[in-house]
Amino acid sequence: MNVALLRALRIIARADSDPARQALFERVSSRTPSMKLALRAHRLLGDSNAGAALILGYGVGEYLKASLAGESPRDGLLGLGIYPTDRSALDYVARLVGAERVGWIKVSPAPQRVTPQSTRQLLSRFARGRRRRRLLRLARLINRRYGFLVACRLTATVAWRLRSAALLAEAQPRAVLVTSDYHPEPIGLVAAARAAGLPVIFVTHAHPHRLCPPLEFDLAILDGEAALSAYERLGPARAEIVFRGVEGESRPLEPERLLQEHPVIGLFPPKEIRWEVFARLIEEARARFQPARFLIRWHPNMLEGSRLGEHLADLSDLEVTPQSLPLAEVVGRCTWALGEESSNVHLGTLKVGVPSIPLAGLAVTVGGSDYYGFIADGVLPPAVDSLEELSLEDTVAFYGAPDWPERFRRYDASYLQPREAMDAAVAAQVLAHLGWAP
Repeated sequence: MNVALLRALRIIARADSDPARQALFERVSSRTPSMKLALRAHRLLGDSNAGAALILGYGVGEYLKASLAGESPRDGLLGLGIYPTDRSALDYVARLVGAERVGWIKVSPAPQRVTPQSTRQLLSRFARGRRRRRLLRLARLINRRYGFLVACRLTATVAWRLRSAALLAEAQPRAVLVTSDYHPEPIGLVAAARAAGLPVIFVTHAHPHRLCPPLEFDLAILDGEAALSAYERLGPARAEIVFRGVEGESRPLEPERLLQEHPVIGLFPPKEIRWEVFARLIEEARARFQPARFLIRWHPNMLEGSRLGEHLADLSDLEVTPQSLPLAEVVGRCTWALGEESSNVHLGTLKVGVPSIPLAGLAVTVGGSDYYGFIADGVLPPAVDSLEELSLEDTVAFYGAPDWPERFRRYDASYLQPREAMDAAVAAQVLAHLGWAP
């Protein structure tokens, strides 16, 4: 097994063994019939050869999901984004280098052309002779050592390593572009790019946290010094670094908006919500602030449909914004905002001048309070469990502190700075790694 693939498997095993990830998986699988069936079958088969075959079958399905999106430009940049939250960061880089120079790997929501014949052909194509025996041996080892979630994710990483090698040979890019560093799809692509001797460019789409591995890319595009410090706490950064700041045009923060009567309150819940807590917070806001209305922006990677109707009798003052609207556009319509304390959305709301209140207990599981360190670093005020305990005057004073802009600028290098100069610096670094003239 080559070094790049071994590192990829270690990253995935560490991330998906985390108790918070395991708890989230258990919650999602408990309400998903297909996942419940697969878990039941895996428990029955155990660490037998049939159990290993089930895990390997998941990898086959992942292999079949990936393809090139249209004709990819030769000698260009090949990007991969799995989730809606990824695409904005990837598009930022594409705009800088020219969209015509960027090709994309498409990920289908379900495996394509899965038949017994296609599966046999697939196995014969990417797993001949010795390689097939190695894969079966690896599946047995993974199945014995890990639980269902980690075993599936590790097998998916191997599948994406193999599929990415084929896609790279077809597309013949000059470099690859990813925006996630602990999911099987991009990690498998990175391992394939390393084996092919291709540069890897990483652009962050959210602030790093404990599940992220140390930086190991040719070029890493980060939001600011705080992101680099967070990565360095995880291990030495082996990458050339350039800062881009949080996306969008920045505006000075207006703390006094918190004192306006009948506000339009922005609600930015996490992807897995405690619905009873969310409903209680809305009722508290209604009683205390008499808002004109609420604007709800569901998380782009939300894991279930809205259940507010089960907990609230009155939904008349709730407006759900279209998923297609950029965050800045939704925030711009709000007087102030509410979000889970461990949510990256606060950076986007503060960026455009709108005060943001961190809430405790709104997410089902996030792996601990103040996950990103925004509160500890003085970017956000202390989180509240209830809006009844929120002191608007103290929050206005917190955000009005003379040094708050400098604290925030550690997280957003572009805050109240000329955007064009920073974008030009990022573009120059990307083009240099691609060997292209500006």
